[in-house]
Amino acid sequence: MRASLIFPAILALCIAQPARAQEKIAVAVPPIVEAAGTIAENVRRECAVEDKIGEEVFRRVSERFPGTGKTPSSGPFPSSDRVIRVTIIGAVGAGGGAWSGAKAITIRADVMQDTKVVHSTVLTRHSSGGVFGGLTGTCPIMDRIAGALGRDVAAWLPPLGVPVKQE
Repeated sequence: MRASLIFPAILALCIAQPARAQEKIAVAVPPIVEAAGTIAENVRRECAVEDKIGEEVFRRVSERFPGTGKTPSSGPFPSSDRVIRVTIIGAVGAGGGAWSGAKAITIRADVMQDTKVVHSTVLTRHSSGGVFGGLTGTCPIMDRIAGALGRDVAAWLPPLGVPVKQE
């Protein structure tokens, strides 16, 4: 009985793998900053928020989808790939660590296919303090937020091989 179930399962995997292998994902780096002043200049300069978000999104998407590539955010995007484009919509946080107020980053993640946005979401993460929250600097806090956003983007992405409907 088991042998009769194993053969169809193996056959289905063999048929599905070539279709999945052709589709690729690329992450556009660095992220786009929506407007001037979105990130406080001293935080932008000292913490390299755009670079950190780009690195984290790429790293986390690569963990979920091995073989993920990078493409310049200025385009043009490869038409055969699903391209993840991240836009920083807002970043709240002054220098001075946890004592200087809340820290938060809001991004929009777009799945691009053939130059069109086919799937999009807005994600926000903020600092939550923790036991040693008052002893941490602004850049490590922003790094943790970027890491959480990278995980959020990777978890949100539809699986390869599943057609993405235009929204």
